[in-house]
Order: sequence, then C-alpha cells, then structure tokens
Amino acid sequence: EEGGPWLFTAGSEATVALLRHSTDPEVRKSAYLARARLGWASDEDREFHEEFESNTMMVYRLLRMRQDWATQLGYANWADMAFRARMATEKQASSLLKALQDASLPAAQQELDELRTLAQQSGRDGEFMAWDEAFWRERLREKQGIPSLDTPHAGLQLPNVLEGLLGLIEKLFGVQLKVADGEAPIWAQGVRFFRVVDQSSGFAVGGLYMDLFKAERKTRGGFWTDVAMRYSRQLGTKRLSRRPVVQIVGDVAQAAKGGEANLSLAQVQGLFRAMGAALQELLTDQEEGLMAGSRGVEIDAVGLPGRLLEMFALEPSVLESFGLTSGEAAAAALAGSFHSGAQTAEEVRLARVDLELHSSSDIERESPFDIASRIAAETVPMLPGAEDHTPCAFESSLSSGHPAGQYADLWAQVLAADVFEAFQEVGLSDARAVRDLGLRFRTSILAPGGGRAPLDAFREFRGRIPRVAALLRRRGLRRPQAGGGGAVGAAR
Repeated sequence: EEGGPWLFTAGSEATVALLRHSTDPEVRKSAYLARARLGWASDEDREFHEEFESNTMMVYRLLRMRQDWATQLGYANWADMAFRARMATEKQASSLLKALQDASLPAAQQELDELRTLAQQSGRDGEFMAWDEAFWRERLREKQGIPSLDTPHAGLQLPNVLEGLLGLIEKLFGVQLKVADGEAPIWAQGVRFFRVVDQSSGFAVGGLYMDLFKAERKTRGGFWTDVAMRYSRQLGTKRLSRRPVVQIVGDVAQAAKGGEANLSLAQVQGLFRAMGAALQELLTDQEEGLMAGSRGVEIDAVGLPGRLLEMFALEPSVLESFGLTSGEAAAAALAGSFHSGAQTAEEVRLARVDLELHSSSDIERESPFDIASRIAAETVPMLPGAEDHTPCAFESSLSSGHPAGQYADLWAQVLAADVFEAFQEVGLSDARAVRDLGLRFRTSILAPGGGRAPLDAFREFRGRIPRVAALLRRRGLRRPQAGGGGAVGAAR
C-alpha cells in the first residue's frame, strides 16, 4: 500500500536506496544491520547451525576444504595454487592492493570528515554512524551539483547512446556494426541484430544481438555479455572458419508509448563495458578455437577491454556525442570519480579479505571473521562495526569459481587506465592517431585472445609493463612519495 509498511530484501538494491535516501536514521540503521548480518548466525545459535548448516559454518568448511585440496596437490594454500594461472603473481597483487590502500585511506578519511561536517551543519545530532555515511554522501553530491550515476537522464536517450557507442567503436577499431534486423532469428520482440564488418576488408567478422529491455525472463540486472556461438576453425563451412555471434543483454526500462528510454550514467557505463567484452569475442583472429576470444585469458586480464570502453563512456567528448551540452558532459564526467577514496578503500578491503582468507593456512589460529575485522581496521576510516560479518555473504570470494580473485577487477582497471591514458597522450581529438592506436590495441590485445600471455600483449601495446599511477590519477588519488615508480607487472 502507498502508506506502507513495506518489506525489503536485505541484499537488494532497494535496501541500498534506503541507506542513501531515507531521512529516518532508525530505518537506515535497520537496513545497514540487515545487510551486515546477511547469511550470519551467531555462535549461540547452535540449533540453527545443526539444522541448517548456516553460512557461518559453511565459511569454515569451504576454507578448510580448499586448503586441503591445495596441499594435496603440493601447494602451500589455495592462493598459491590459483596464482599459477593469473597474469599477476600473489606478490604483485598484494603490492597493488598496498599501493591503492596507501593512496585511498587518507582520501577516504578526508571524505568522511566532509560528511561529518555536512551532517553537523545540517543539524544532525549525535554520533556519526556507519549507516549515516551513504545518506550524507548523497546529500553532499546533491549540494555540489554532481549528477547521480543511478538516475535516468533525459539527455541520455538509448538511440543516441547507441549511435555514439557504435561511432566510437568504428573510430577506435575500424569495424562497423550494421543493422541487420530480419537476417537472423530472434527470441523476443525488440531484440536487434547487427553484422560486425571490418572496414578495411569489408568482411563480416561476426554477429551481435542486442536484447536491452527489461523482461520477466531476465533474472539479473545491469548489462552482460553472453556468447551464442564461438569462433571455430573446425566447425566452419565452405572452408571458412565459423565466426562468433555474441549477445548483449540488459534491463533498460521501456519508455512510455511514443517515447525513448532514458539511461542513467551507470547504465551507459554498463552498456559500454558489455560492448568491450563483446568485442573481445568478435575481434579475435586466434586460429585455435579453444583460445579464441576470452577463452584462456587470465581472470585478472579478461576485464581489460570492458573496463577500457567503460572509461570512454564518461569522457566529455563521448558524452557530448549522445546529445549532452558541454556543461552537462563536464558535470557527468565528475560523477565517476566522486568520493573515489571511499570507493577504492572498500574495494581494497574486500580484495584483501578474499586474498588473506585463501592464503591463510590456519584459520583456527585467526578466524575468517577476525581476519575481516583486522583488515577493515587497516583499510577503511569508518569501521563496519562488530555487527559486520563480511565472509558470510562474500559470494564473489566463497561462492564464485574464482577464489582469491577479488583483486582481479582492480588489476584489470589498472591495465585499462594505463591503456586509456595512452589514448589521451596522443590526443582524443586526433582521429587518425586514435585510430592507429585503436588498431594497435585490436592487434596486440583483442586479436590473440587467450593464445598470448597478457603481459606480453600489454608490453607490445604500451612499450612497458603496466603502472598503477594512471588509475590513481583517474580516481583523483595521490600516491605517497615513498611508494616508488608505480609499476605493478613484472616478468615471471
């Protein structure tokens, strides 16, 4: 009913919205504690543990099993085993997290002080608590006139964003996405099909479906990329290899009849990131099908193309191509780095927890929850508190197929920021230089797929190993002077 009461699922985006927008501190507290206790049952709840095997017990069980598997195969721990198939070594991953921690913690503390000051100036009484942080950050963003990443923008109509995205792909990589509706079967009304054509040869290198609108059949949010048909030399016809067909799926809300759907900045970023992942599949020329596209690419390098396109999404010149004014584009570009200290500190916290959970050989000596509490004290200025039980709901670490891999997205962002800075160095307004560099990226990194070591591919493109400094600059963070040169990759 309009007047409530309402029931919110603790892990949903609606609960996040409560933390950002509810003016009632008690409501925010309830939402925060519900999320902090997600999947947790206390040690006193013996009957619950015995009957349901709570996540508290499952965390211990999973970590013990992974440790046993690793030692039986001759490794010191799970992380020692997992990093044998990564671009980074465990030492390099830890060094990256340390560099990001050193740069983000002072910035996050300064940002927290800003929020406390704003709360006091606004008449907020009492102690500033963990469940107040998201609310006052949203109020500060509004006060500074920085657009929200999550609010649909009238200047970001889907057809205009798609036109700008396709134009950028043509400009960077020398391929055209030509509308080919009716040339391939579709599974629902509104699904579009494009042929991906290389400009220099005129050859169709693949096909792309776009299924962008919200529907009951879709069980997840955001944008994602699936491969409908992979490249194969053996399964082709007429002596030609089978070319890949990829689909980008989204959950954009349909506009009212006669109107166009408006996207938020976060949705624009998500669409660009999904397109980057699609191009990784479509622009491969790897002859070995089992290593074509993203197959065989290390998990800490596979996100590079998507993260690179995502960085272009908030570039003012790209935003203006969607129809935004120069002022709107400049304001929107600031949204991506607003309070990036806190964002980075939280990413580092989770990555370090994941890494230490899987590099500890004795969880009886220091429990997973003690590890999480210790790391929080070292990485974030606002401690989650005794109610936080991160490991119980840490799906990406404990339920995914990549334990000790939480750092991987940060590593991919380091690579992407370094690559994006190369484009900035030649000048984004210089079409010829940008095309030359884009074609080099296509040849060095996209084309080989998993058939080439990612560090070798990066070195060919950039002329050196990757450096964390570009990501720090992008996020407005400063590396302490004692931090050294900032290189994060080295030859194995």
